[in-house]
Amino acid sequence: DTNTGTLSAMMSGKFEESLVKDIVPFIEQNFRAIPDANHRGIAGLSMGGYQTLKITFQYPEEFEYIGVMNMGLFRNVNRVELIEQIRTLKDSNPRLYYIGCGKNDFLHQGLMELLALYDELGFKYIYNETDGGHSWNNWRLYLSEIASLFFK
Repeated sequence: DTNTGTLSAMMSGKFEESLVKDIVPFIEQNFRAIPDANHRGIAGLSMGGYQTLKITFQYPEEFEYIGVMNMGLFRNVNRVELIEQIRTLKDSNPRLYYIGCGKNDFLHQGLMELLALYDELGFKYIYNETDGGHSWNNWRLYLSEIASLFFK
């Protein structure tokens, strides 16, 4: 099945590794950017939110400003590993961790499970729950909020 193969490839970790090891250094070497985590943010929605989650769990010291929108946990997540990743990210103490999700989003329940873990482990975040679902109406709102928080 093509969709299963595509999803498997997207969840392999290669994108996350390339973003941190190839794309970020390229940007910082070729554009006017301050090359440290205090001046770096990452955000994504839907699958991009999931990849943002994975990137910041795998590379917790790389980004101080983090935004995840309309994403949730997949059922096959190793809970023990996830708890360790959350603790590691918590210890890195990001300046901002923003989460946005619509009440009617099909990923809402998975996000509630993640937020319960964050609360249990004392991980600080800003959460904005809005009406609606997995839609551009919500994403535009979250993006405007994230931008104002990232670029204070």
